[in-house]
Amino acid sequence: MIEVKERVVVDGRPQRVWEIVSDPQAVASCIGGCQLGEQHDDGSYDATIGVKFGGIRVKFRTKVDLEVDHSTMTGQLRITGADQQGATRVGGSANFEVRATDPDRSAVEFNGALDINGKLATLIASGASVVVGRMTREFTECLSTKLALSTVPAQPAVLAPATGSAVFTDTAPTVATQADCRPHLTFMARVRQAWTKLVDRLRGTKGQH
Repeated sequence: MIEVKERVVVDGRPQRVWEIVSDPQAVASCIGGCQLGEQHDDGSYDATIGVKFGGIRVKFRTKVDLEVDHSTMTGQLRITGADQQGATRVGGSANFEVRATDPDRSAVEFNGALDINGKLATLIASGASVVVGRMTREFTECLSTKLALSTVPAQPAVLAPATGSAVFTDTAPTVATQADCRPHLTFMARVRQAWTKLVDRLRGTKGQH
């Protein structure tokens, strides 16, 4: 019997930490060598877990059951399975909980036991502490990264200052505002006024002859 008791402290509010810890896909992505498969009607998952013990890498095909209580931020994980040859069987369970350590930090506590029987039982038991320590560090780093990414504020959209025109494409016409038309209208009014004066002057000259 291998006992597992770990405590992980990360920067993040308990509710946000719980959202990740209670998500099977998120947890699986934080465990090296773990691949979560299909979910069955009873809520359990198929999973493959590859673990390296010394110079030997063992791959287990397992069934994982997860029960969570969102109100208390606690849960229980149960696992059963065997290696690819069926010579070594594994089974166990662990309780986990998320607690606040201060307003912006949280602790994730694991407490469980793993039972291994078969050909590789002695080898796995002898290297269990090293493997558990390595997996805990990897999980902590991954969890911290997910929390950091989730707290990065979205960058506000930068809007170009209004210029009095709207160009939709490279070939689209420019739509001018009324304010842009005023100089053009003033110029035309002046032209008409000058033309009117010239016509009146010419008419006056003809009248004198």
